[in-house]
Amino acid sequence: MKLRRYTSVRVNLKRIGIDLQEDDLSSYPFLYLTGLDDFSFSQNEIGELQRYLNDGGVLLINNGLGLGTFDAAVRRELNKVLPNMTLQPIPTGHGLYSSLFDVSSVRYSPSLAKSKPELNNQPFLLGVTIDGELRVVYSPYDLEAGWLEVSYPMTKGYESISSQRLGMNMIIYMMTH
Repeated sequence: MKLRRYTSVRVNLKRIGIDLQEDDLSSYPFLYLTGLDDFSFSQNEIGELQRYLNDGGVLLINNGLGLGTFDAAVRRELNKVLPNMTLQPIPTGHGLYSSLFDVSSVRYSPSLAKSKPELNNQPFLLGVTIDGELRVVYSPYDLEAGWLEVSYPMTKGYESISSQRLGMNMIIYMMTH
């Protein structure tokens, strides 16, 4: 993983699936949620996520392929988890965009660049702040395909280098704040 190359952060590449209702979330500095389809949290899962976020955990969400179905589900379910808070654009001057690399300008996939020219090569992430700290980071445009260096013609996301730099910045930011 490139994070090993650019930092001294110890990296474990093993993904660990968790059960929000059964696993102790306190040992995870951040959780990663990604998907393509509709989903919903149970009442117990909502309560566990609320506790996790209020206790300082961070939730990183990636909209796989940048699809509308998953985007709608994320917004609906986050409204249940954090009913008095809304996703807000993370301003380009935020420390997340400079924690390792300067990511004030990005490249988007051709499909996204064509459908959303107003993005104008500016990174676009949404977030929720709790007690002054960024606790939810949501990319409505796919990051993971770029991390894996795969290209799908209709992906609405970031190109590989931009995606990888944003991902490394997010990890460094989440681990240091």
